[in-house]
Amino acid sequence: YLRNNRSYTRPLLRGTEVYDHVLGVVGYGRIGRRVTEICVLGLKMRALIYDPFLPDDIELPVGVTRVDDVDDLLRGSDFVTLHTPLFPETHHLINERTLALMKPGSYLINVSRGPVVDEAALINEYHVLDLGEVIRQELLMSVAMGALCRPDCAGLCQRCGRNRNLGECQ
Repeated sequence: YLRNNRSYTRPLLRGTEVYDHVLGVVGYGRIGRRVTEICVLGLKMRALIYDPFLPDDIELPVGVTRVDDVDDLLRGSDFVTLHTPLFPETHHLINERTLALMKPGSYLINVSRGPVVDEAALINEYHVLDLGEVIRQELLMSVAMGALCRPDCAGLCQRCGRNRNLGECQ
């Protein structure tokens, strides 16, 4: 909007509140752990993690739960973030079947390299082409989470907009 000198209205600025939502992390390596730490400690989210290479005896922080199946993670998460390398086992890990498991309104954030996400299935499932500009590969799945609920942007997230109650937003 700013580049094209077009005006915008308040509803276009509406974001998504992440407080008390569930983050699903696929790949609990160095980056996946850091993202989980920020979201659990800083944003007060709960986290589900899936990593088949993670040792069974690893101690997980409070608020982090390990799941044994990526399908369970997808069903239970409001935000799913992918931090996995491309192996034959992870090629098209997110496909038409797994996309259908995700909650309506959930977000998929792909920070993995390569075709971990089947873009054709994504476009078919969510009609991404109808959204206008389609960006390739990693950027296709990137999500700007919008404004977090703060006193200066109250009413911009869906929960605040519905309830008009600052006490509900953290």
